[in-house]
Amino acid sequence: MASPLSFTGGNTIRYPAPDVARGFMLILISLAHVGLWAQLMPAQATPSRLDTVFTVLRVGLVDVRAYPLFAMLFGFGLAIMAQRRSTHTLRNTPEEPQTATQAAQADARRLLRRRGWWMLPFGFAHGLIFPTEVIGTYGILALTFAGLISRGKHRAMLAIATPFFIISIAAASLRVFIANDGTPPFRTLEGTWAALLSNASGWVVTTFAGLVFTAVVMATSIGTYLAATDVITHPERHRKLLTLSAIAGLGLAMLSGFPQGLAQVGALTGVGLAPPHGGCTACPCWEV
Repeated sequence: MASPLSFTGGNTIRYPAPDVARGFMLILISLAHVGLWAQLMPAQATPSRLDTVFTVLRVGLVDVRAYPLFAMLFGFGLAIMAQRRSTHTLRNTPEEPQTATQAAQADARRLLRRRGWWMLPFGFAHGLIFPTEVIGTYGILALTFAGLISRGKHRAMLAIATPFFIISIAAASLRVFIANDGTPPFRTLEGTWAALLSNASGWVVTTFAGLVFTAVVMATSIGTYLAATDVITHPERHRKLLTLSAIAGLGLAMLSGFPQGLAQVGALTGVGLAPPHGGCTACPCWEV
């Protein structure tokens, strides 16, 4: 349900459902990064049985499975931001309706693009330490789709996202057959200029590859579309749909993820069961 006013002190409605989902995303991000940073430690401890169980669960339920929710919430947030800016501009633009609408859309578009431009330097700075981060990718999405989002062209976004989604499915299918040596790509904790340059180049590759080889464009488009409905803003009205979606989505994630988790701890061997965070350079091995 939506509370009457935002707790930040504004006069706009605050929606608890996406806020709670973002909170869970922080937990999933933390869990997903445990294995990645552990691989970079100079001394590797012998995994215990508890470590093994955690790895299987993490790969099966979190790795490369939580980021669609993150992208969907990002698209939802952009659309809500554009809607509120347009509404505010319309109320304060004493012009003809058509002119006022165009001015409101232009104002919303500038807002989204300004956010997108700011995300790029923040993403680059973060990428010097963690080059497979996703802030830059989302910044490019905000810049690219600001016009469509500000005009409410959600179906056009879904149409544009479809070929990217098909490519991402094909890439995911092929990636499991790529041999790797278990070394995380583009990552180093060394504080040398060479290491920073390596991380920077890795950030550029993964930032643009993420647009093509993952489902982030489709998930963001779905988020903007949902902002035009009340599925997220009033989840109590769509309990059946959300329950079925959760069961189907989590069930599919578990069925497709647990074999990878078992393979990563050495319980399964064979073609197509390589660990997901190995030497894959064809696309970013996004943890969330």
